[in-house]
Amino acid sequence: MPVDSSFQSPACAPAEAAGRTRETPFPLSLLETYMSIPAFPDNSVDADFGGDILTLDEFFDDSLFRLLKDNRGWTEEYLDEINDATHEELQNVGLMVEELRRMQKAGEQIVVVPDFDMDGVTSGVIAWAGLSELGFDVQLHVPDYRRGHDITPETIQDVRIQFPHAAAIITTDAGINSHAGLAEARKLGLHTLVTDHHVELAPGCNADIAVNPARIGETYAHPGICGAHVIHQVLTAYAGRYAQHKVTAIGLLRLFAGIGTVSDVMPLLYENRRMVRDAISIARLLYVPIPPDDVREYNVEDSILMILLRNHDHSPEFVGAFEGFALLMQAFREHRRPMLDANGDPILDWRGQPRLTPGKLLTSAELTEDFFGFQLAPAFNAVRRIEGDMADAFGVFTAATAEEKYAHATALLDGNEQRKELSAQYLRRLWAEVDGNDHVAQPLQAYGVYFTDAPVGMLGLLAASVTSSTGRPTVVARRPADPSGPVSGSARSPQWFPVISTLTPLGYTAIGHEHACGVHAADRNELLRLAVDMRDAAEALNRRAVASGELEHANQADLILGPTPDAHAGLVSVDALKDLADDIRALAPFGHGFERPVIELIVDLTKCGISTLGASDQHLRLVLPIGLKVLWWNAAHHLLVLRSLAKSNIPGGSLLRLRVTLGTSKFRGEESVQAVVDRAVGNGIE
Repeated sequence: MPVDSSFQSPACAPAEAAGRTRETPFPLSLLETYMSIPAFPDNSVDADFGGDILTLDEFFDDSLFRLLKDNRGWTEEYLDEINDATHEELQNVGLMVEELRRMQKAGEQIVVVPDFDMDGVTSGVIAWAGLSELGFDVQLHVPDYRRGHDITPETIQDVRIQFPHAAAIITTDAGINSHAGLAEARKLGLHTLVTDHHVELAPGCNADIAVNPARIGETYAHPGICGAHVIHQVLTAYAGRYAQHKVTAIGLLRLFAGIGTVSDVMPLLYENRRMVRDAISIARLLYVPIPPDDVREYNVEDSILMILLRNHDHSPEFVGAFEGFALLMQAFREHRRPMLDANGDPILDWRGQPRLTPGKLLTSAELTEDFFGFQLAPAFNAVRRIEGDMADAFGVFTAATAEEKYAHATALLDGNEQRKELSAQYLRRLWAEVDGNDHVAQPLQAYGVYFTDAPVGMLGLLAASVTSSTGRPTVVARRPADPSGPVSGSARSPQWFPVISTLTPLGYTAIGHEHACGVHAADRNELLRLAVDMRDAAEALNRRAVASGELEHANQADLILGPTPDAHAGLVSVDALKDLADDIRALAPFGHGFERPVIELIVDLTKCGISTLGASDQHLRLVLPIGLKVLWWNAAHHLLVLRSLAKSNIPGGSLLRLRVTLGTSKFRGEESVQAVVDRAVGNGIE
């Protein structure tokens, strides 16, 4: 079960303890030959490293940051602990390494059989590119999402037909509970190697060798690692034992393992933090820093890492994977769409031509864990949501030419725009049925179970959206054509409700991750029982959380700034806020298990400048007396309400509480702090 730092800070064994491995920060020797690249170069701090090493308290000496750390319980010891990347070796890694060594020496062909989500893609690319770099005869099978996450007998039959000379399969991010598929592989004469991270169910995996932090009997200290991380550990161990001249090259594949970590919402603690930091560093080495208004052509071959890779001895598959990622970033940068007004009509410029949105990744500073989680992963996961072609997802990294890779990347981004439109339509339809009390369409809504006609690939997306709105565990299922037939759906839940641990002891089928999994019921009657039990368990947990005060504490901001008695400090100066923003960013990456601090600003609207901005005046901008700009995207419909509040005669009526994300921006070489509104608190504004 993933580690959750919001409740406790687990003890961490010393780095030098026997049997533990230190994750070496990247870059390694290849890059160090040319330069030293920090994990977050855009946030580097000038310092004299010749003297004593500063402690965290001495380094981050800003008073607002001290208040924030105290409120979050971020002691120096805790921060040191969660940034310790040392870990033991997963069980059976040694066995798998030896089997791979035997296969390589025998010249046997191995086929990579991955899952189809972002973690599946990245883990598959790691296995395919990494084994190729290590000298294996390796092929890649592109998965069919219509068959589900299990490795099915039909999948194995396809592998045998497609690769008649294969001697073995190695699964990535899948296979631990695929008993029928693995049995079929054995029947067809294939050795079966499984790398996965999903919970192993009794009676256990029937593969020849399986490596999985969530196996029955596994003692790995931090099991919340993704599938890409698992296969990377296997290849790292292989390189360390049998191909030490390739250790650095295999280390570069941490790019894909870090993306998998974020996309699969793994806890950003311990070795995962180092993995994501390294992934960001490597991604930035593949970026070409050309200003958006520069007339020069963007050429991925000008990136630092592509130059280095082209000048060293690597397999074409290995280099091609990194070329694909570089081209993917170029596609994000160049992918522009027509701007639409509130009615969905194109916004025209003075020539009558549609105005276009700016692309993403206009600077390397945008390459963060947020880009991985909110831009990159949704684009890849959109393929199955719109029932697209998985050849696009894998082709970005495996296609023969740069032109083909770029075409696949563009297809992914176009598909993601289609996914946004379709998911919005299905979500609006679902809420219309709920708001209209349509008990025929939504008979189980009172229990947190909803029906939809959306494609199977969109169920998890819809469930996540409903959970975000309701704050309770949710199942979204396909509306069955036969009322007496089986029902399958996707479950999502807040961090306080473990779906699998709650439902499986009661006899229900829930497979995947604790807070994001698939559920299955034999018929509607069983689904009703599941819904009732899920609601009852959630209410019991919620009552305990309310009684203990945990719920109230969880809803509080970590740092409140403003003129009210409950504020931790006032809004004194933009310099203090810039220092705070810089100090927070230095602690990145943020995500599950180490959430970004919640900052609340209390602003007096009588003292603020309030205006709109954007091509169609769709955004709001507040300018505070201290000079801080507060940006509120797509919130222009609140303009009249805010101006009305600013004229309020009620004591405190002109105060507005805003949950914000602090950041910095550069304009004409000048760096300034700004706040972006996440949501308003109170005043009836959402």
